Amino acid sequence: MFKFTTTSFINGTTYLDGTPAWFGVNKGTITYADGTTGTTTNTDETSFTVNKNVKFFKDSVQSISRAKYTLPENAELEIDFSTANLEAGDYRLYLYIRSVGNADPLYANDMVYKGRPFYIEFKAKGTAATDAAAFVKTAKKWINLLYGNGNVLNVSVNGSKVTVKATNEYQRFYIAEI
Repeated sequence: MFKFTTTSFINGTTYLDGTPAWFGVNKGTITYADGTTGTTTNTDETSFTVNKNVKFFKDSVQSISRAKYTLPENAELEIDFSTANLEAGDYRLYLYIRSVGNADPLYANDMVYKGRPFYIEFKAKGTAATDAAAFVKTAKKWINLLYGNGNVLNVSVNGSKVTVKATNEYQRFYIAEI
């Protein structure tokens, strides 16, 4: 038997012309998207209609689900230099950032998943607050130098904690290593 799946995105209860975006029919009673009801002459039908003419009958449907919209969030990474126990020396933060759900050419590569490695090197002196400040200063400098507008990552410091934040909702931190 042929298996069929469909996904319909509905952004409201009515179309621009005022017709309902969806409605259900249950044994002669029509329930519209805005909650109003009506009647029909066909008292045997139990169905759900989407996009004005795509009708699903009760016997053919396994499930109907509703997902409310949620605001996108930017990925965020927090590094606490007070618990890192870094000795004096040179270190490198390796970030691999994947791009999910868009076609940003910055992340184009020859692999299945779009992504890009980022390396931020810094010199640790042994104290958490100064190491965090030095890391942020170096990161901002190199991001601005390599990517012009610096609109790839946002890096900030608060005491001994460094926050690396994505600039859009499509960036995902996949690997983070010091």
